[in-house]
Amino acid sequence: MNESHNSNSDPNRQPGDDDAISPAEVYRLINGLLDDQLQPHEAERLCAALKSSEQYREIYLELIDVHAGLAWQRHWPIPVESILATSGLNQRAAEDAFANQQIEPASTLRSASSSGWSSSEWLLGNRRRVAAIATIAVAACIAFAVVSVSSPKPSGSVDGLAMSDDSAMSGSESPANPDAGTKTADRFRAGSLAKSVVTPAAFHQPGVARIGSSIDAAWNRSATPDSGNVLGSGWLQLDSGLVRLDFFSGVRMTVQGPARLELRSEWEVFLDSGSVRCEVSEMGKGFRVQARGMDVVDLGTEFGMRVGPSGDPEVHVISGKVALIDEAGNPKLEIVERQAMQMSDGQLHSTPYSESGFTSVGEVTQRSNRVRERNFLEWKRHADEISQDPTTVIHYTLQDQDRDDLQVTNEAAQATSATDALIIGCDLTDGRWPGKKAIRFQGGGDRLLLAVDQPQESMTIMMWLQVNDHNQELMGLLMGEEPDRRLNANAKWMGGLRQAELEAYRSAQIKLTRWGLWQSGALHLGQFRRPADDPIRDWEHYDTEPNQTLVPSRRWNHIAVTYDGPSQEISQFVNGEEVASWDTEYGDSLRLGHLAIGNLSVDQTEINMGVTREFFGAIDEVVISSRAYSADEIQACFTVGKP
Repeated sequence: MNESHNSNSDPNRQPGDDDAISPAEVYRLINGLLDDQLQPHEAERLCAALKSSEQYREIYLELIDVHAGLAWQRHWPIPVESILATSGLNQRAAEDAFANQQIEPASTLRSASSSGWSSSEWLLGNRRRVAAIATIAVAACIAFAVVSVSSPKPSGSVDGLAMSDDSAMSGSESPANPDAGTKTADRFRAGSLAKSVVTPAAFHQPGVARIGSSIDAAWNRSATPDSGNVLGSGWLQLDSGLVRLDFFSGVRMTVQGPARLELRSEWEVFLDSGSVRCEVSEMGKGFRVQARGMDVVDLGTEFGMRVGPSGDPEVHVISGKVALIDEAGNPKLEIVERQAMQMSDGQLHSTPYSESGFTSVGEVTQRSNRVRERNFLEWKRHADEISQDPTTVIHYTLQDQDRDDLQVTNEAAQATSATDALIIGCDLTDGRWPGKKAIRFQGGGDRLLLAVDQPQESMTIMMWLQVNDHNQELMGLLMGEEPDRRLNANAKWMGGLRQAELEAYRSAQIKLTRWGLWQSGALHLGQFRRPADDPIRDWEHYDTEPNQTLVPSRRWNHIAVTYDGPSQEISQFVNGEEVASWDTEYGDSLRLGHLAIGNLSVDQTEINMGVTREFFGAIDEVVISSRAYSADEIQACFTVGKP
């Protein structure tokens, strides 16, 4: 799995370089850069060294990480202007490059391309912007020479490009320091630099409205909005179905597909085609809907607007009144209840009033509730089928969960009470449907504890989750725990229990499985294995590309991972779609062992460093199967379970 560096008898020289630069000089130049003392000719020499040597690029990333972490904690200044001057960029151009993802900051290169759960990762989320500017200058010099991206498909460690997980093996069966013995080539994953970062604006874009409810909505866009999603300004195209938008100004709007409209602000919409109906509260007076040749301002009312195939807009006032305004914003005509006007051939004229085609907010809500009830019953039927499947090892439906319960019952037909999950700190919250429960994780050690002792040749893990916060680089979803960390090695009374668990752990081919979520929305799967004939290999890593669907929102998302031992395949899925797959070098059986959902314990060193693996959000339904589900089966689980 690891790749070694090229070397010769002189460790300070790079092979094939007549004008060699030593590591000591590289350290001096980088420190000079960060101390704002680098001369122009030294900057050129540093850029040349970084272009030519992967080892020096790794040194650079290490120093940037350390400096950015200290700068963040101690409020040190970073010499932005001097750093940018070395690359010929001004600050605005550098910021634009960062925002457009043309240049990746050091913390991005490290965090997005590695799969580690190291003690140093806690700094990366907070110092991203601090390190970014300092990194941009040299990144501009080296362009993307750091990694040659040959394929957009995420690759696992089978390609020889991965970083150690929670830890790397260091001569024992217990994972230790993640950075120990990690080769430079292992710190990067092919394909990880192609649009690998979701910028903060993507997480926290200013919202103008929220999707209140929807019925059979089909959107003409790659990222499908769903009920509860916050919408920013921009274009929406609804191919079919009904949607209720709740604007932050106090206006509710129903949109009936097909329709195309632009959300310009919480106070303004441009209707290009289709029909909308607006119910305006007192707080929302002054809400504006524009179309070609027509500009309508609400005066406290309920009205509908339509733009048909001819492109001629019309407005129908259902109650109250609206004002048509001119280009200067001055009222030129008021239209009152049960009146309608149409703009045709540049002329405004009366047209027969009708509510037909303008679905009310109340009707959308009622129809949406009926659809949800139908979907809920369909999910219950499908959930019963999963529970009765003899390959289902764990099925936490949370259907009959009460607030006083101290454990979650495993509904799998073949299950025993030993596979019920213990609730530690979590509480109940609303699930995917009214009356359905979910488990809420709010930090502070919240987790579910469970155990799956029998080795499995294959595996499927599925869950529905709602991400509420990304306050750390990595969050634990389903985390295996090794015996030396879980059991107190100094407690003599645990001797027999610890020895039995260690024997099972050591005899397993795949000893640990850890499934997590990167801050960027990328899914991470780590598997720990130590073949008897290979003392070097340990963690195998499988990371998807970043996915904006899995950033904080009120949306419920379905995620799944499958491991097919006989076929030697691993796949990960988001909302029924396969987002990444890998061919593995082995078909070993795996042992899940003791697991934590939503967290993983940390030792004192990690506590001192501020490391956590806490998930912040809610989880509704968890499935673990001893077989690899097909892509069609996972798609069916998503379709039936979608609220």
